[in-house]
Amino acid sequence: MPKTLAEIAIDGGLVTKADAARAGRLAETRSQALIVVLVRELAVDEVALIAALHRQMRVTVLDPREIHVEPDALREVPKDACERLHILPLSVGTDPTGVRMLTVAMADPTDTSAIAELEQITGCEIEVTALLFSAVEEWVTKAYKGLTTAVMKAPQRSGNRLFVTSKLSTTAVHRMMESLPSLSSDGEISETVRIAVRGGSPGSDGDGELRLAALIRALVAKGLVTEEELEAQVQELLAARGGKPGGG
Repeated sequence: MPKTLAEIAIDGGLVTKADAARAGRLAETRSQALIVVLVRELAVDEVALIAALHRQMRVTVLDPREIHVEPDALREVPKDACERLHILPLSVGTDPTGVRMLTVAMADPTDTSAIAELEQITGCEIEVTALLFSAVEEWVTKAYKGLTTAVMKAPQRSGNRLFVTSKLSTTAVHRMMESLPSLSSDGEISETVRIAVRGGSPGSDGDGELRLAALIRALVAKGLVTEEELEAQVQELLAARGGKPGGG
């Protein structure tokens, strides 16, 4: 049976059995991952810990300076899940048998519950590598910054309908709209764009329709949208309407 992180830390002489038991109780009480308690509370050397993981599990340990993250992999897992599970999606693809594979870097490769949750979220088989706890945190912040966390899956077309499955971070779509007036951008869109949006919450937002229009416009043009692109589209539409959020 594979060893737990606590057992590996004990075997590596990084914690005593008493400290490992205390860390386990703290992790359970606080609903935190054990590695968080070990590194932050017990001040376990994370370099020594990941070296012990490598010796015990023969897992590949990544150099934080040589990380390459594919945007498609990030879109498979919401940022908040990465932060909670202490994982960094690296790449996604399909093996020769047609099975979708997601490669991730984990601060704790022994965390089988996190791996099971990733499989449920993504529908992928998970290939695990190891990365320093602090490096995972740093890279998750860096990787998702500048990447749209609004769109977790690429837009899909079906006939005259554009379906956008979205999870919005700073700009939430506050209500679902069955239809939206036609947009015109150098002839790109000349028909009514119908959408179904998931991820918004009911509420009121004076610029809701305008922001949604800008979002769709950028999605149609690029397939993805950053917060900067969204804001640029909003400002352009506002200017075209004379600076009035509700239209001229």
